[in-house]
Amino acid sequence: MTREIVLSDRPIGLIGGGECTPDQFDLVARTCDLIVAADGGADRVLGFGAMPDRVIWDMDSISDA
Repeated sequence: MTREIVLSDRPIGLIGGGECTPDQFDLVARTCDLIVAADGGADRVLGFGAMPDRVIWDMDSISDA
């Protein structure tokens, strides 16, 4: 049995630990209903002043913040 972590019929933005400019993040935030951060991407989302709706993966690259 597979259990969904995130399920939506609307766009989902996935932010990872790679480079993402403020303009790119703004586009994702404006066009996606949910923002999912993959591991260290959570720090990137927080750095843009937002809160991810979900954080996935093994959490080895995420800060204490």
